[in-house]
Amino acid sequence: MKKAAAQRPVTRLEMELQAEVDKYLLTVFLFFQQRGTIPDFLFAALFENFRLAPALNREEKARYRSANRLATKFCAYLDRNFLRYHRWQKVLEEARSFYGLDHWAKIAQLTP
Repeated sequence: MKKAAAQRPVTRLEMELQAEVDKYLLTVFLFFQQRGTIPDFLFAALFENFRLAPALNREEKARYRSANRLATKFCAYLDRNFLRYHRWQKVLEEARSFYGLDHWAKIAQLTP
């Protein structure tokens, strides 16, 4: 799999990580658009209170957990610095910048 514009390979972990980030941001934007607020429970519901399907194999479970852990860090950063202040343009800039990073750059940004 490759990122279309750059013809860069994409790992499964990178795809899962991006899916977690996208899921959070789309849910945040939808709640805000429909209700004018971001529910307090949302972050925990998506990143802390989830269950993996029992049919997943060990490798898949490890990948999903890793993607969740990394996405939690990035989305917490967005929440703490931009979302709670409704700085939508900055959220989009940060999300686009993150999307443009390759697998290892994303990992490096999110791990100490």
